[in-house]
Order: sequence, then C-alpha cells, then structure tokens
Amino acid sequence: MTDEIVESFKKQHLQLDEKEKLLKFEMDLNVTEVKEDLEKYLIESNNIMLSCERTLKIIKNYEKKNNSNIIKTLCYISKINETNEKSKYLIQTPIRNLDISLNENNTLNYKHYYFNGNPIPKNIKIEDKDNKISINWEINDLSIKDFDMKKIKYSIQIKVKDKYLNYETSERYLILDKNQINIDYEVKIRTLIDGFCGNWSDIKKFKIEKPNKNEGLFGGIFFGENNLYKNNIGSGGLFTNSTTFKFQ
Repeated sequence: MTDEIVESFKKQHLQLDEKEKLLKFEMDLNVTEVKEDLEKYLIESNNIMLSCERTLKIIKNYEKKNNSNIIKTLCYISKINETNEKSKYLIQTPIRNLDISLNENNTLNYKHYYFNGNPIPKNIKIEDKDNKISINWEINDLSIKDFDMKKIKYSIQIKVKDKYLNYETSERYLILDKNQINIDYEVKIRTLIDGFCGNWSDIKKFKIEKPNKNEGLFGGIFFGENNLYKNNIGSGGLFTNSTTFKFQ
C-alpha cells in the first residue's frame, strides 16, 4: 500500500510540474508580445528624438550663416513637418501593458490596458432595434493617472454608396434611423482625446435586406453565406420582422 501511495503522489507531482511549465510558457508568450511592442515604441521614440536634434542643429547653423537659399529653406520646412507628423502619430499610438493574476483553479487571467495614446475601438456590433440601426463597440481599459474616461469621444464614419456620414458621440453606441434597404454599409470608429484622433478600427460591413418568403415573418442576421441566426420567435423580439442584416 505504501508503494501505491508513493506512486500516486509521484504522478500528481508530475502532472503539477507539467501544468506549471505550460502556465509559465503561456505567460512568457504573452509577456514577450507586450515587451516587443514596448521595445518597438522605445526605438521609434529615440529615432524621432534624434531626428529632432539633428534638424534643430542644422537649422541653427543655417540661421547663423544667414543663408537665403529658398530651396534649402523649403527642404528644412518639409523635414520639420515630416518629423512633426511622425511625432503626432507616435503620441496617438496606443501602448498596451498587461496585468496577470492567478485564479483559484491555477489558471492565469490576462488583462490588457492602455497607458498611452488613443485606444482603438473593437468588437463592433450592429443590431436592428425598434426598426433602427444600433451600433455599439468596446475599447480596452485606459489606465492614465488622473484621466477621466468621460473625456473620450468617438468619431464614427459610415459609408453608404459613395457618401460618407460622420458622427461624434461620448457614448459607446450610436442609434440611426434605418432608411435604405439592400445597400452596402461600411462602418469604422476611432477615439478622440483632447483633440487627438486615434487610429480607425477595422471596417465593419453589413447590408440591410428584406427577408425572402422562405424565412417567414421573422428576420435574422446573416454571418457569411450559409450560417443564419434566427431571432427570437414571437413579437417584440430583438430584431424586427421586416428586415435582415447581412454581414460581410
């Protein structure tokens, strides 16, 4: 019996060792991804700072010589503008960090958050509510000291045919009257913080369609070509019975 007990615990130790190795490997992968992003940001920051220093030094020498060469002057102005654009883009670039915690069941919980730049909207969802288009989205947490999340605004651009409709809101949703059937829509969203615009989200494409006769009274949402998700049966469901959404 003693040998059996010892053997049983040996197996459990081996299993726990294997699980520990897998958890550490998983954690290293996630940490490495964040670390690489931070190192890339640091390199870009240093390159821009060096470019600024070189440009400033050249301009000072140029001014001392009282050089009136128009072509050189325009070249320096162009270089300054180029550096300004790179700096502006870098400031707006969202930089992520990672909180890691161990759950009671010995699994790891990962929580990404931004500590710089403008977060990029994600998980854009489009629904048909009360015969109106409801667009909502999410963003990762933004952890900046003394920063009020209410200061974040959202710019929404909707492409309908060849026209672009632009909206701005402080909420993470937008309600639109639905008025065009069988038209392709494209939606993209970005954040606005203190006058700075972040990068656009991925484009969400969809089309409002009338259901065919085979679908009965109730509409649904198309994901791809063949996978149809039906709405709740009965009146007063989430989706109206007059249209469907087809996502591309």
